[in-house]
Amino acid sequence: MLTLPQLPIGDILTIGATFVFMVWPLLIISALVARRHGLANALAIWVFLLIVWIFISLYPYSEPGMSKALRLIPEPLNTYAFFITGLLLFIAYLVRRQRHNAKRI
Repeated sequence: MLTLPQLPIGDILTIGATFVFMVWPLLIISALVARRHGLANALAIWVFLLIVWIFISLYPYSEPGMSKALRLIPEPLNTYAFFITGLLLFIAYLVRRQRHNAKRI
């Protein structure tokens, strides 16, 4: 009989969260490509991914080697790019909203 290795529930959640965070550039780009409300959707996805990042930071793996196995972009470049992208999305959202409100007046 085939048995699977027993992983703590925290590790299972962390693996899932790490996978979601690993593909964050694809999630942001797919939201930006959308025709309606692309910038707002991308910003909402970024906020969700920020919550995932906080979860990953607070609940590390029980095995230290596992955290380095699931990376597309090496750390710390991945985290820097994530926060810079969030800052740019937030600035672009504020500028677009300000221009939209200026057209109304």
